[in-house]
Amino acid sequence: MKQPTDQEIDLVLEQIKAELKRAVTKHPSHTRSSHHHLAVTEEELHEARLAVYADDFAHAKKEMLSVGAMAARYILEAQDEKITG
Repeated sequence: MKQPTDQEIDLVLEQIKAELKRAVTKHPSHTRSSHHHLAVTEEELHEARLAVYADDFAHAKKEMLSVGAMAARYILEAQDEKITG
C-alpha cells in the first residue's frame, strides 16, 4: 500500500469532521459518560465489521468515518480529561 498523500489525509479528516458535526447536531445532548461514548463507538465499529465481512466497501467506509467521529467526540467531550494544545 502506498503512503497516503497529505491531500488524501485531509479529505478523510474533513469527512470525519462532517460526520462529527452531523452527529452532534442529531444528538446534541449526547451523554458525557465515558461508558456511553465507548458503547456508541463499539456499535459503529460492529456495523463497520459487518460491512467489511459483507464486502460492502461503501458501507464500511461510512461506518469507519462514524467510528472516527465518535472517537473524536469522546476526546472532545470526555468529562475528566480535556485534551489541550
